[in-house]
Amino acid sequence: SDHSLFLLCVKCFEDALAKSFPSKPSKQQVAESAQLLKRAHAPLLDGPQAQYTSVDYLEGVAQVRHVLCMVGDLLSEPGHHLNQHLAETAAEFCTNSEINSSL
Repeated sequence: SDHSLFLLCVKCFEDALAKSFPSKPSKQQVAESAQLLKRAHAPLLDGPQAQYTSVDYLEGVAQVRHVLCMVGDLLSEPGHHLNQHLAETAAEFCTNSEINSSL
């Protein structure tokens, strides 16, 4: 089905991102993740159902999932080095009603 194909594409994008970020990201990579999250959410705002099939939309979903998973992993580690900017960007993304209504 189309849904399964879309999920497979998102997973492939996520796997590619995971290869570019080590399991323990550096402080610089954590900082860069805030920018990735800001760029990634733009395709999610482009529109409803018709956009679900675009590569930009699927890649945006994968990037958002990747960064939010990294935030969760860092928050669960003692002595984590989640910087304030990434924490604020993630919180803003998660509470943005415009984004949440488009998903």
